[in-house]
Amino acid sequence: MKKLILSTLVVFLSLLTAAQAGETFDRVLKDRVLRCAYTIYPPFFAKDPNTGTFSGIFHDVLEAMGKELSIDIQWTEEVGMDAILQGLQSGRYDAVCPGYFVTPSRANGGDFTKSPVYVPTYIYVRDSESRFNTFKDVNAEGVKMGTMDGEYSDILQHQRFPKTEAVSLMGLSSAAERFELVATGKADFTVAEATVALEYMAHNPDKIKAFGPPIIMGASTIIVPHDEYPLVAYLNAAIDSLLLSGELDVILDKHQKHEGEFLLPAKPYEVK
Repeated sequence: MKKLILSTLVVFLSLLTAAQAGETFDRVLKDRVLRCAYTIYPPFFAKDPNTGTFSGIFHDVLEAMGKELSIDIQWTEEVGMDAILQGLQSGRYDAVCPGYFVTPSRANGGDFTKSPVYVPTYIYVRDSESRFNTFKDVNAEGVKMGTMDGEYSDILQHQRFPKTEAVSLMGLSSAAERFELVATGKADFTVAEATVALEYMAHNPDKIKAFGPPIIMGASTIIVPHDEYPLVAYLNAAIDSLLLSGELDVILDKHQKHEGEFLLPAKPYEVK
């Protein structure tokens, strides 16, 4: 009898999960609105402090996707990098949209669309730094790494640089604040996307420099709730359309200030 009750419960829970899967997608189709959470992190996503106008790569990508799908993009809530998944899981918004990197730890809280943009990511040290010759030298006791709670630097510190001491900023901090940790000697290095580092370096010459080749190529993407496979396919169809039509190129050209700071996905064909 106990086995029968347990088996019945397992079947019931499976059916319940299947019934819940796709609920967000069904609501998006019904209301024709995708509710997006965002994080202020130029040039991926920005907000004018005077007018409140949004801009940035993923703002433009999402708005273009909305036009492709005939839905409105509603920028519902600003979230810190250390809190992006909570609201997704509680249903406060449908997707996290400002272009977070795909990571295994984030996969515990959501699923990812295709990446419309790839971003080379480097180690940055003080301009006068001469102690390090290899990445192995950086991962050493006594070395301090500037990180931001929930951001990719925080994840990499645990994965690639566990011997270092983290000097951490809150999840709503700016990338410039992390570079200042390095420039002022409070941290010895940090890890950041080339685009945000090059912008900082353009306005703050001779403070920091890239060390070595890219440590990783980040896949910037959109995060949706678990088991929302129809929603992932729906958004991927729009991303594919933007890639194949050339509109993604136009959006990146608009925002790219430095050569090589963004890369597009490869097209699935070759013209000879």
